[in-house]
Amino acid sequence: MTTLTILFIFLGFYTLYSSSKRAALNNSKIDLWIQQRYKPLKLTGVFLLLIGLGLSILTEGFATGTFLWFIVLMTLGSLVILLTPLKLMNYKTLLVVFVCTLVIENFII
Repeated sequence: MTTLTILFIFLGFYTLYSSSKRAALNNSKIDLWIQQRYKPLKLTGVFLLLIGLGLSILTEGFATGTFLWFIVLMTLGSLVILLTPLKLMNYKTLLVVFVCTLVIENFII
């Protein structure tokens, strides 16, 4: 459940980051699609962040879930801002990281 929460927070932040006019964006298909539909996707990004907050509160409790959400949001936000202009963040890398964390969460921990 924590991996799903982190995924929603990441998708929400990345959607808001990519729909910003000030961000240095890539020319990938997903980024171009987000740039063309930036107005409705801003609401989608906020909605995804709120889903992540709700899942975090649901699994961890109110205070711990809110604190965890802020920590994950700051960490993922920093990674997105640092790695996206360097073109180190693509769907293949994210898929590998997501699957690895899902396996670790479900089978090891």
